[in-house]
Amino acid sequence: MKLQVNFERKISTFNLSEAFIEAVVILPEQRFKAFSRGLLKDEDFIKDHKESMYMDEKGVRHSLLILSDQSDDGFLVESQGYDYARYVAWLPRIKPYFNQQILQLAEALIREGCQHTESGNWITDFDEIEDQYGITIKNGNGIGEQVLNILSCADEMAEVEMTEDGFDMTFYLDFCPNIVQEDTEMSMQHI
Repeated sequence: MKLQVNFERKISTFNLSEAFIEAVVILPEQRFKAFSRGLLKDEDFIKDHKESMYMDEKGVRHSLLILSDQSDDGFLVESQGYDYARYVAWLPRIKPYFNQQILQLAEALIREGCQHTESGNWITDFDEIEDQYGITIKNGNGIGEQVLNILSCADEMAEVEMTEDGFDMTFYLDFCPNIVQEDTEMSMQHI
């Protein structure tokens, strides 16, 4: 079995850093390979997200996840305000893990919306998602677009829109057990 690994010489322990994914970029396979062979080169996709990359007061590296559209490996980049991968970690087989986390989030949002809506409409705020699930969604960070794609294809979903602050979802009523039906007889009595 052949592997590609990064061996360290005579180390007593691995120096691991806590990281938080603030955004994701999915590159075409050839572009991803070119990036992996030129990590010190300035990149527009890093420049576009550099405000989201920093180390906070607790030592957590807020980072950009870079994936290929074909392979499963990825890179986590924290540029510290630069346009290149100043700090970078290679993450083998991260894409299936990332996709599973996004799928679980989308399923949780659908479940929550279907169970709690009384009208078929449900709005989920991005701040609530971050507080409850630990996933940052902002317009343009790539993560929201991934969740939106899954929500859009769900059987339960009649319509979904990503707004500036959250997801505005409309479910098919058959999936919503707590729909409140207006009693037309009751409303006629009040006329």
